[in-house]
Amino acid sequence: MIGDYGRDTSVFGKSRRYEGLNYYSGRAILASDLNEDSLLHTMQREAALIDVIGHVGVPKQGGGFRIETVAGKPPVVRAGDIYVEGARFVQGEDAQLPTWLFTSLAANTDAVVLIQCIKAAEDYLRQPYLRDPGLGGPDTAGRLRPSHRFMVYTLAELAEANGLTSNELLEHIKHGSTIETPDSAPRDGRASFAIDTDHIPDDDDCLIHEDAGYTGQSNHNYRVEVHVGTDSQTTIKWAREDVRARVISDDGDFRLQAQPLDDHRAIQTGDTVEVKADIDAARNLPGALGTITLQADGTVTFSAEITSYLAEVGGSGILTRWDHKHDGNANGIVVGNDPIPLEKGITVTLTGRHMPGDYWFCAARVVTGDILWPPHDADEEDAVPAFNWGPYHAALARVRKASSGSISVTGDLRPDFPQLINLTADDVTVRDTGRCTFAGDTVQSALEDLCARIRNRSCRIRVRPKTLGERTQEVHPDWARLPTLEEALEAVAKVLAEIPVHDPKKEAADPEPFARHLAIEFTPGEYDWPERLDFETGNLARVSLKACADGPVTVLTKSMISFDRCLNVSIKGINLIFSDAGGGLSIMGGKSIRMDNVLIRRNLNDEAAVVTLAAARRIKLTDTRINLGLSKDQSGLKPALHLWDATAQTHLENVSSNGALIIGPVMPKASDIPGTALVQAAEAGRVTSNFDPIDTQRWDAPTLSGATCRIVGCKFLSIVPGADMSAKLRDWADDAANAANPNFTITNPAFSASLVMSLTRDLSAPRRNVAIADLMAVTGAGQPRAADVAPVLRLTARELPKRITVPFRHIDVLDSEVLKGPSVLVGESLSLRNSRFPQWTDGDSTQAGIELIGDINKFESYIWSSIEHLAFVPNSKNVSRAWRPVCCLVARTTSVSGNQGNPYEMSTNGRDLPLIVDFTPRENKLSPQLEMIATLPDMMRSKILYFHRKYLAKG
Repeated sequence: MIGDYGRDTSVFGKSRRYEGLNYYSGRAILASDLNEDSLLHTMQREAALIDVIGHVGVPKQGGGFRIETVAGKPPVVRAGDIYVEGARFVQGEDAQLPTWLFTSLAANTDAVVLIQCIKAAEDYLRQPYLRDPGLGGPDTAGRLRPSHRFMVYTLAELAEANGLTSNELLEHIKHGSTIETPDSAPRDGRASFAIDTDHIPDDDDCLIHEDAGYTGQSNHNYRVEVHVGTDSQTTIKWAREDVRARVISDDGDFRLQAQPLDDHRAIQTGDTVEVKADIDAARNLPGALGTITLQADGTVTFSAEITSYLAEVGGSGILTRWDHKHDGNANGIVVGNDPIPLEKGITVTLTGRHMPGDYWFCAARVVTGDILWPPHDADEEDAVPAFNWGPYHAALARVRKASSGSISVTGDLRPDFPQLINLTADDVTVRDTGRCTFAGDTVQSALEDLCARIRNRSCRIRVRPKTLGERTQEVHPDWARLPTLEEALEAVAKVLAEIPVHDPKKEAADPEPFARHLAIEFTPGEYDWPERLDFETGNLARVSLKACADGPVTVLTKSMISFDRCLNVSIKGINLIFSDAGGGLSIMGGKSIRMDNVLIRRNLNDEAAVVTLAAARRIKLTDTRINLGLSKDQSGLKPALHLWDATAQTHLENVSSNGALIIGPVMPKASDIPGTALVQAAEAGRVTSNFDPIDTQRWDAPTLSGATCRIVGCKFLSIVPGADMSAKLRDWADDAANAANPNFTITNPAFSASLVMSLTRDLSAPRRNVAIADLMAVTGAGQPRAADVAPVLRLTARELPKRITVPFRHIDVLDSEVLKGPSVLVGESLSLRNSRFPQWTDGDSTQAGIELIGDINKFESYIWSSIEHLAFVPNSKNVSRAWRPVCCLVARTTSVSGNQGNPYEMSTNGRDLPLIVDFTPRENKLSPQLEMIATLPDMMRSKILYFHRKYLAKG
């Protein structure tokens, strides 16, 4: 107990939310009134500072308690101020942290340096200046001084003590909150006082209250204080009066200074006393409990516990007399589940976890024979928390102990605050609302990010899966505040409902006609794309779907995902899984399409490709996989990627698929692919004219497409033209006269009504100026509806819009792999370089090998064996090899070099050779034999044949 306290009414005033006291004239002014008035003002000031600063904060200008690394030495704490729970604590000068703080840390362990804050009571025994000697002895008032000490715990220990993950704890600290330590959590200690009405009065009591309540003969203010508070044990000490003195060492003896001189409070031999050094008082640590013995020469001696303690602290300290009997327990009275009797019928009951220094006051009055408890309204609980302020703990810095034992500071954990007169946008924190994310965490960074988004006309929503794993929540606690995909799409629908759909007729007058955006960032996890959305995914200015962190993002859906008529579409780092065969991705009618690191998977459906793309300017796919769920016995075209037309500059790089690449507006059937028909027609000598890919002989022929298609490092099952171009090629192969006849018919039973709808929508999309009247007329549906469209699409060449039938100006296939032929490439010019054809068609082959070579005896003997190898099965001059076409090149000019076959992978007897057939216009100036001799080394090295179609003609 520090000082002669009267009754403590501050708890009552705090519970009633009093603001101050009014003193009456002519009445006695009690110390309890003055103390309550002072405490109420202090609490109001601290509450206001908490509202402004927060529970923990350091000034941005001149803030203190910064922990810094010092090479070869423990870290240093810098001078300055910190505010904890509204109270100001000062580090007067730079100081080095004690080495013993870090001794118990294991190597390579993350730890946190804390500050423990208390308000320590001081009086004249520690500060003699406080007592006025002119008053003849007594001191008039004590003081409260903010005091602090430093502590170190591992990050894991603190996280467990606060019931948080490590990341959640750091986030908690970042926002200026105090924390609990393993030695203080859970801080739920309470105490209550009561009168035991069945107690037997002491023998020396002369006056007994009629209710046998408080039986003391004097008014007292009892103080109960926790001496030791741990998980396993709590002990207390109690006193009825303030009896204290200073212990000093005098030539090895101990003496008392400033002890009470009156008989009632004089210290006697056998009294229970506690001696506490000044440093322990400032650190909120208990002293040593024991007994005192007065000697005749004025010296005193203590029991062993105190004597040993004084030897450790330098022989000096403050002595306090406690009124419980010292029964040999060095830690005081052990707290159990039952009430603890004090004296005169008063008992105290403690519950919960307590800390050393927690105390309670209870006033006992003779006139009523009762105690003044509880210290607030009678209708509230009897048990109340401790009366003392704190201790509170605030984190200062993260540190790490290296294997060498050196301590390094790895992060500053002090939340700072600016002066109000210098407040800027950089000083105000923005918390993630989950609906929108900004770069940085201040208002200034958010404003800069928002301005950039306005300039770029973009805003993104970050989403999370419906359920987050425990590990994910620990590593990314902020993800729990993010919306789910369904919630984000609902928010987008509300925004888009207020933005009008773009009208192409008003585009010239509207400088920013496209203000509709859909930009979603996916955190790792699995998502379900809704089958129905509250808004139309078409007519958007920008669509962006991307993964925003390391980890797989999988979007599951049954139906088609369509972004038709969206100007710019970007998909990055997403796995799209379509569970139904009718599902797929359709992006048609915009300006640009970009896919990067995308996986798209669906079961086989020969009627529609997994991905259908059409754009006016550019299409770029990189590091993308398009997989069909195939069984071993499935055959057919196996369409995977469908490039609807040749309008856009197209770049496919590292695109892999076990299906076919289709180039053209109408999806063909497997039987429509003209590769075998072209080779058979060439072999029969029926191809006598040159094929014009864009039909430049017609008066209404469109201008040549300027777009090119680069296929680099890709892998496809085959590359084939659409049904319209396939029909042209088959007619040309059957009868060269049909090359000039534009009235052939495309019949495609596999072209379903839904795809016709997609086709017509694309033709009416923005940025695309093509007529659809003819197409809609032949479908028999003035305004197409699925029920009105026949399952068979029949179009003549004149009825199909010419713009979408023009092939690419140039197709460049480089470093790619085509698994199964025959592929057919059609364009103004073609380049086929360094590509591989590991297998070939299961259909007909050409037997032209022996016919082409002719009489092998005419060749020189040094090339005879090579010629024989190409013409005949090894070790047999009677069995001719079959040359199987793997690729047909239909263009005006071609460039073919460095390609490879692998005839022994798919042919067990090694009798077949892959063949590339060139259908470009060429004059026959060289004999087949001479051309073979010229290309023989390349053929032998690459195991693939390359001939012009004229050389395949028999005879």
